[in-house]
Amino acid sequence: MMPILLAGLAIAGVGVLRLVQAERHQRQRNILATTQMDQEWRRHLESDPELLKLWAPEGDDAMGLGQYARVLSANQLVCALAARYKVGLLDAATLRVQAHWLMSRSIGRDYWDECRALRDAEALDRFDRRFNRILNDEFVPRSKADTIA
Repeated sequence: MMPILLAGLAIAGVGVLRLVQAERHQRQRNILATTQMDQEWRRHLESDPELLKLWAPEGDDAMGLGQYARVLSANQLVCALAARYKVGLLDAATLRVQAHWLMSRSIGRDYWDECRALRDAEALDRFDRRFNRILNDEFVPRSKADTIA
């Protein structure tokens, strides 16, 4: 009786693990598919000056179209890094290297200065918050270095 019970528990355990793994993989596929759709939309927007003008921030958030195009370009890279990190294709150490590279460029620093509050507000989970924290860690030292120099 006991071996049958143990075998049943083992089978149930394997089944539960398989369901958890399948759910995780589906979540990863959804993240990558959504990121791809967002990237395609941004490319479409960047390629059409009229659309770019329609979607550019207005009012207090207004910026020139050139600056808005720079923000969109940097956003493409940041979103790609975020998706790779969230699905496990980048670990924290590798993300830190990528963030360091991004923040070594004015386009990356300008983007993060402009958009980090929005990214913080949009953070859904611990991965998003950790991602933002890593980018922030790399942004702050470079920003201070820029003002000192």
